[in-house]
Parts: sequence; structure tokens; C-alpha cells
Amino acid sequence: AVPLPPVKNLILMIGDGMGLAQITSARYLKGRLAVEDMKCMGVSYTHSIQNFVTDSSAGATALASGYLIANGEVGIHSNGRPVKLLGEYAEEAGKWTGLVVTCRVTHATPASMVTHVKSRGSEDDIALQLAQSGVEVIFGGGWDKFLPVRSQKVSEDAPRGPAGTAGLAPGRE
Repeated sequence: AVPLPPVKNLILMIGDGMGLAQITSARYLKGRLAVEDMKCMGVSYTHSIQNFVTDSSAGATALASGYLIANGEVGIHSNGRPVKLLGEYAEEAGKWTGLVVTCRVTHATPASMVTHVKSRGSEDDIALQLAQSGVEVIFGGGWDKFLPVRSQKVSEDAPRGPAGTAGLAPGRE
């Protein structure tokens, strides 16, 4: 066998909630899929430590650490200690890291790459840890979690902004 060159870059694409059954169904409907032409593809068991039905936080932590954890927790081992995550390994190795998502960056799946919280709902704590993580690129939603004063409260009777969008609640300008 020909030796492979060292890996320079790694992109981990996660189809949240996507398993072999979903890929097989899509292939049945659409034919050959682009995912089948990728040079490397892996499968892992990502169920939670307490149940075969997992949630995003336990599933993503399993992908990022190799540990099965409890549903609802992010990057926390069953013994209560943080587990080392993929993003942390990459940062230690001097690699640039990034999170690119179509959801909030504080959502359980992206958060599980670099943060540690007892509850996936602790998005303010997740935002703080993300800001301190050393991740070089963060693209996605949830910008309001990084502001000192939340602007997410929208009042129904607030003045309308451009194109009919609701304005910020009073005192949130």
C-alpha cells in the first residue's frame, strides 16, 4: 500500500439526526448521493449512556470525544468531569478551528465540539465558553447570546422597522 501524506485539514460534517436509514431512504428516492463519493466516511454509535434514543448534545459529544454521556448534557462525563473534545484537541495541536452551522452556534450540536455545560439549555454559558475557546471562525445564528444586553425580546406593539419587521422591545434599543 502507498503511504498516505499527513492530514493537513479536517472537516467534520454532521447531518444532525441523520443515520444510515436516512441515507438509504434518500438514495432510494434520489439515486447515488454525493456523500457516497467522499474519500473518507465513518460511522459511530452515538446513543446516550442512559438510552439508545439520544439527543443532539449526547450524540454530538460522542462524536467529538468518543464518550457516551447523558442526554441533555454537553461535554460532561457521567462522573461529572468535562471530557476532552475534538475542538480542544485541534486547538492544542495548533490547528485553526471553526464552527459553521445553519442553527444557533449555541445549539447542542455545535456546542458539543468545544464547550462543557450540565444543560444544553445553558446557552448563555455556552456562548461565554465559545467566546473564550480560541475557535477562529464561527458562522451561524444566535448572535444575541453574545451581546451584553439581549435584543431578542420583540414586542407585538413595538414600532415596525424596515420591510415591516418588528422593532425591539422598549428599553432594548
